Order: sequence, then C-alpha cells, then structure tokens
Amino acid sequence: MTAQLRHLNSICGLEQWRDAVIAHAEPHRDWSFSAQQCQEWTRTITTVLGRMRDAGVLGPEAEPDALATGLVAAFQGGLLLARMTRDTTSVKIALDMAVDRVKGFATGRPADSGSGSLPDG
Repeated sequence: MTAQLRHLNSICGLEQWRDAVIAHAEPHRDWSFSAQQCQEWTRTITTVLGRMRDAGVLGPEAEPDALATGLVAAFQGGLLLARMTRDTTSVKIALDMAVDRVKGFATGRPADSGSGSLPDG
C-alpha cells in the first residue's frame, strides 16, 4: 500500500488508494502496524498531499501534515472497530470521511498529465 501511496497525484488516485485499502481490510487479517510503519505512512501521505498542494490540485490552505494524520487515524480507528465488530464497514466510513476532508481542499484542477505521478520534490 505504501508503494501505491507514493504515486498518488490526484483526488481520484486518493480514492483508488482508499478503495484498495478497504478491499484488503478484512477483520480477521492482522493489520498490526508498528510505530515506524505508521510514521512511514504519515510521512508518505504528507509528502504526496504537499506535492498535490504545490501542483494546485489542493488549495494553498490545505495542511498536508494534519490531513495525513487524519487519514492514518481514520484507517487505524476503522480497523480497531472492524476487529471488534468483525465488519469492515467502519473502515470504509472512517476513510470516506477522511478522504472527503481532503476533497474539501480540492481546487478542481487535475494533476498534470504525463507520467501519472508528480515529480519528486
């Protein structure tokens, strides 16, 4: 999932990542994350959202650090509930809400076409 994150450059890409995470979020699967893994996801998402902001996909008021923390927290919280209820609906709801927050900063400008990803900054 981290590799897919690194190549995001659009809201559509973020939604596709969310859908992939939800598809793999089986309640019986061990999704234990170390602190290092959580930090890696947060750093990666922060970088991606920062590049999206710099490219004009997200408005200048978007705060990549806060949005990344929200996405990771939504995933972790959704998984915790999924384990307790044996139902992944909570993962979908939490990630949908977090992605909707990011979408609130979208400018409507598409990512630059070409390679499919933003240049490494």
